Amino acid sequence: MQAGLALIGLQCEYRLAVDPSTLGKSIGQFLRHAQASESFPILHLSVHGNEDGIVLTSGVHFDWQSLRELLLPVNRVLGGNLFLSLSACHGASGCQMAMSTETDLPYRGLLSHFGPVGFADAAVAYTVFYHRLAMDARFDGAITSMRAAVDDQNFALLQGDETQKLFQTKFKRAIAEIQAAEQQVQARAEAAEPPTPPEAAV
Repeated sequence: MQAGLALIGLQCEYRLAVDPSTLGKSIGQFLRHAQASESFPILHLSVHGNEDGIVLTSGVHFDWQSLRELLLPVNRVLGGNLFLSLSACHGASGCQMAMSTETDLPYRGLLSHFGPVGFADAAVAYTVFYHRLAMDARFDGAITSMRAAVDDQNFALLQGDETQKLFQTKFKRAIAEIQAAEQQVQARAEAAEPPTPPEAAV
């Protein structure tokens, strides 16, 4: 993909991250590069993945919460504009990183796939995405093109703030339902209590 991006004319840097340590260092280098550049910051990760997180080259499983903690300060420094392009099976499950009651988000947008995707299809799809993005800087058109390139509609762009709002709304509703249920249980328990017998006269 690096060669394809060079042909497109997009500025990029490639780093190999095989374990949590090198992943953290690579993201740190990305942040320094992004701060020095006037371009829109896109962090592209090409990894194995599942519904619970990503798997690094060393075989170490990195769950979504761990990746969230790694990305939070990066997105904060970039003013909430980090765009995460995650080339991984079930990478769209990474939207769990935005499902928090906290204010901060780990990314502005997440581009990934909802299910399993082959390496060749992912490489073609993302190359087409970046090519279209470089042509007209429109995310919607770029995503439509990448889907068409490999005949796969499971690529999607998920907005961090929208995911967070949806989660927080459901979270608050669930808390309210739990509290209402607890109140009903308490009321039934109080209604079922036998009356206190009168004290015997002495």
